[in-house]
Amino acid sequence: MRSRWLRVANARYTVPLCLFLFAALLYANTLDNGFVLDDRPLVERNPLIRRVSRIPTLFTSDYWAPQQTSGLYRPVVMTTYTLNFLAGKRDPRGYHGVNIALHAGVSILVWVLYRRLTGDPLTAGAAAFLFAALAVHTEAVANVVGRAELLSAFFFLLSFLAYLGSRSVGGTRSAGLYAASLGAFLLGLLTKEGVVTLVGVIFLHHLVYGDGGARSLVPRLWETLRRCWRILGGYVLVTLLYLGIRTLALGTTKTLPPLIMMDNPLVMLDLPPR
Repeated sequence: MRSRWLRVANARYTVPLCLFLFAALLYANTLDNGFVLDDRPLVERNPLIRRVSRIPTLFTSDYWAPQQTSGLYRPVVMTTYTLNFLAGKRDPRGYHGVNIALHAGVSILVWVLYRRLTGDPLTAGAAAFLFAALAVHTEAVANVVGRAELLSAFFFLLSFLAYLGSRSVGGTRSAGLYAASLGAFLLGLLTKEGVVTLVGVIFLHHLVYGDGGARSLVPRLWETLRRCWRILGGYVLVTLLYLGIRTLALGTTKTLPPLIMMDNPLVMLDLPPR
């Protein structure tokens, strides 16, 4: 019995362990990177991340404070920089090490998600290893300030997985996992604004995997909305809570700063090519 349990445990943990090592080794060379571009004002020279006592200030400040006002609000990611500073001061290796670990963690969550959606370990493993190796992640992992993308992806997937788990605990809905999903969703919003798209992803999950009887698209959309509006309501309320906190902190109802070409070249194109 014990040997059988060990075999099951080994099979369960071998893939995530290999995936973690694979994702981490891909970016191990970034440990020698210094601070570049936005890393310098946001991390290296930022006086707000020097002491734990200033963490509350991060929750009442603009993302770019005290250098400028950007209209961005990301106190959770700034808090992680404070913890990094306490552990290693201005040594960039610690900051890059956390980014690498986060990328590996996100890759494992991708593996868990695909196992949940497909039920096929081979498909899940292939998807997760491919995700870990995609070159599109390089900017997010190699730059310290890319942590906003890494951390928001982590909370996004964690919230989505908790939501999926809340729907299938003994055939009934788990209030605890649903609450955990909402909590991770709020932390994600306080990390980066794009996490709000989880509301649409949950709706699409109901649309694709639901058991609605409508065949045509429009009736199926309405039927899906009718079946899941209570579930989506919790995420909408959390979004409103986040917007309220953000407004109180920044003193403005303006949601996002205008996009610039450096951040997204698509904004310079006309609508059809975009």
